Amino acid sequence: MIQASDIKYALDQRPFVHFQLHLDNGRIVPVQQHDSLLFNESRTMVLVVEQDRFHHIPLSHVTDLIVLGQPSAEQLTG
Repeated sequence: MIQASDIKYALDQRPFVHFQLHLDNGRIVPVQQHDSLLFNESRTMVLVVEQDRFHHIPLSHVTDLIVLGQPSAEQLTG
């Protein structure tokens, strides 16, 4: 099971690299920007904004975090 600290580590990487949260029901939730994911106060749930959709996910249902690719040249030069 993924911990809040694992997700926070991925969010804090600079430049940011997209990642996916894999859930125990087979769903995959993309995290496209560092500010598109929020934790609740107790860090037991996350809210992920994906374009016009909102995903409320208990951390107990997140089974994996997959980092996608490398940062773009624009991100590297900032």
